Amino acid sequence: PDRVTQPRRRPLLLPLAAALAALCMLACTGPSGAPAEPLAVKPPFVDGERLIYTVVGEGNRVVAHGVFTTRRAGDAWELQQAFEEAAPSDGRKPTADRSSATVDAQSLLPRRSERVVEGVHRTDRYTGAYASNLVTIEHEGERAREVKLNTAAYDNESSLWLWRSLPLGDGYTTRYVSIGIAERSRQVVALTVTGKQRIEVPAGAFEAWR
Repeated sequence: PDRVTQPRRRPLLLPLAAALAALCMLACTGPSGAPAEPLAVKPPFVDGERLIYTVVGEGNRVVAHGVFTTRRAGDAWELQQAFEEAAPSDGRKPTADRSSATVDAQSLLPRRSERVVEGVHRTDRYTGAYASNLVTIEHEGERAREVKLNTAAYDNESSLWLWRSLPLGDGYTTRYVSIGIAERSRQVVALTVTGKQRIEVPAGAFEAWR
């Protein structure tokens, strides 16, 4: 794949991480129309929140683990997600995908983000530094790239927190600009609530918006 639009990932880099990235970018190819102003958000998370996920594959075999951590740092949130492949049967070092985004505590607009992808043969590190109208993206060993922002934009690494903060409800729909530092791209995300769904996980049963 093209190096500018697709981060390099080695053989199996965590099914959950790949699925979440695909989910976030799923509706990013349609027309723009994203609002210039920040989204109306109300962050529900608390300082020290830690969510743990286990990815189970065929034969009920654990294939990966994911941990989401939320920390308050003054007037900002530090949002961290870490995915690691379960111990490979061939004894090699597990692949991993870790990211951290620092965002404004009220608006969730980004200030800085970092993503480290540990593959089988190499490690890739990406960073994004946000200013008022652009983001400077760096990848080790390559020239920095600036992406202009002509509207409010959110960092892709904070997506799962952003979605939790939106006023979801029947018929809710919105668009916003998302910056992918690993892809080094600007995308428009279209989000629509299609209904309710009851889900059951080890932590219990929950009524959720789909």
